[in-house]
Amino acid sequence: MASNTVDTATSGFKVRVHQLGSAAAGGNTFQRAEDQLAGKLGPNVADLTSPPANPDGTFDRQLINMEQDGLEAGLFNATEGHADETIPGIPGTTDSTDNIAMEVRGYLELAKGVYTFGLVSDDNARLTIGPDPRDATAAKVIDITIGTATSTVLLDADGLYPFRVVWAEGASA
Repeated sequence: MASNTVDTATSGFKVRVHQLGSAAAGGNTFQRAEDQLAGKLGPNVADLTSPPANPDGTFDRQLINMEQDGLEAGLFNATEGHADETIPGIPGTTDSTDNIAMEVRGYLELAKGVYTFGLVSDDNARLTIGPDPRDATAAKVIDITIGTATSTVLLDADGLYPFRVVWAEGASA
């Protein structure tokens, strides 16, 4: 992607959070997360006032290292100088930290070379990279149901790489 199509003077990621008031039918699947983000399963009870959401309902974040209760978990933690943060808007208006779907979008400015990406989830997580990372044909770099996953990618050229992470948490811990 050409760097003149993205505002490279600012940094950060756009985070969109949707929380249901109760568990949705269909279990903890990636499709359920997509349907939830699309608003097909019920109203969003995430607290969009704390921290205040942008007018479009997204949150701006400088770091992607979140845990539903803000506890230390995952690939990075406070010991390495990267404390886990709570998910913006969670707990929601029902005071729950379950039934969440989250989308993180941004651009990575990377030089050609080899990179390792990682995700942790106890329900579902997917990382896609491509011209439109929301497109079903975007490259799935990581696609996990439970656990920790890493993927090593070889990039042929320097550039801006649009990416999307979808993460879901059902009613389990």
